[in-house]
Amino acid sequence: MSQGLFTYLALARRLAIESTNKSVGRQVMEWCLLYLRSRLGPGFYNLGRMYQRDFPLFHLLGYWSSRQYAQRVYEWNERLYHRTSQNKIVEKAILSTYGVPTPELLGCFHPFRGLDREGRELRSSRDLQRLLETLSPGEKVCFKLTEAWGGVGFHAAEYLGGDQLCFLDEDSPITVSELTERLRVSGRDGVLVERYLEQHAEFAAFNPSSVNTLRCVVRQVAEDRVECLLVFLRVGAAGSLVDNATSGGVIYPVDIERGVLLSGFMKAKPYELYTHNPVTGEQMQGRAVAFLEESIELAKSSLFAFPSIRFSGTDIAISREGPLVLELNIFPDYGGFAYNQVPSRSVLPKLTANNRRQ
Repeated sequence: MSQGLFTYLALARRLAIESTNKSVGRQVMEWCLLYLRSRLGPGFYNLGRMYQRDFPLFHLLGYWSSRQYAQRVYEWNERLYHRTSQNKIVEKAILSTYGVPTPELLGCFHPFRGLDREGRELRSSRDLQRLLETLSPGEKVCFKLTEAWGGVGFHAAEYLGGDQLCFLDEDSPITVSELTERLRVSGRDGVLVERYLEQHAEFAAFNPSSVNTLRCVVRQVAEDRVECLLVFLRVGAAGSLVDNATSGGVIYPVDIERGVLLSGFMKAKPYELYTHNPVTGEQMQGRAVAFLEESIELAKSSLFAFPSIRFSGTDIAISREGPLVLELNIFPDYGGFAYNQVPSRSVLPKLTANNRRQ
């Protein structure tokens, strides 16, 4: 027996102590059923909190396997168009064309083909200096790799004036020349430069160091209609600039019908539930989600901007003025269906030939 299975059995014993959870024997039986039905293991079982007594068996049997999920994604979203959303420059250009609000673009740095939004070169430290001098001291900018996931390569900095700026997660200022060298090393395919998004006070209160976002998973069900399948809030760890679950952020599923947060958890330990915010101590479970309806509607409308894309996990940030689209994930992490306990077979069915032609 593998060490991993021993670990899951030990966890099952711990969970079974709580009267609200299933017995060890019931958990193990359901692991087997989940694997036989969907080729999903105890990790996915725990991520979906399927060990809870009120989680029904017919929901447990309602998930695609990871391979089947990938097949469904490529049925709903044609492979030919996948890179339109994977590249942040292309994605922002398409969204802006249709008036979908996004964070303000300043330019794209690249040593050979970089340009600012006025079409001027953004390829050297002198070009970066010129761009930064359009800001006032104290204003913030952020840098994103044009193709990256999970917050990899994200940096934010405060412009101090002259040739000085300071990254928000560092103490010592750096020069524009030092910044240029960092961007050249980290962003071989280019680095997006945006004005830093100052989030709404409701969302900044969750954790002020990160932009805390809503992931809205939406699906086009007819030529003129998109529905929302699930929503969850991501809150960054204390001191973190990103809210990603892989970076220690807390996930709070949203009850869409009631518009409130459910208990949160960290992806690494989904069996430890948080009714309160571990950063601030404030009550989270049952808390109304500000701008939820507006965020869902924005996620729905943004899907129409992309050709042959019918399914997306859209990341929405709430600025002081309202919701903005950060990005569309047209192959969203399958874990989202487990987070929100939404069986994927029922909401992401196999497409018929007629549906595929829509």
